[in-house]
Amino acid sequence: PLGARSVGVATGFYDVPALRAAGATHVFADLGDTQAVLDALFS
Repeated sequence: PLGARSVGVATGFYDVPALRAAGATHVFADLGDTQAVLDALFS
């Protein structure tokens, strides 16, 4: 493993459970909660 993290945003074809099942490190239904997204990206 490379240690890469991924962010999934369920604004397209895949929903939150599908993105989690695919192994996304952080999953959001949308980008509406800007602070939560930034916290995830910089944690």
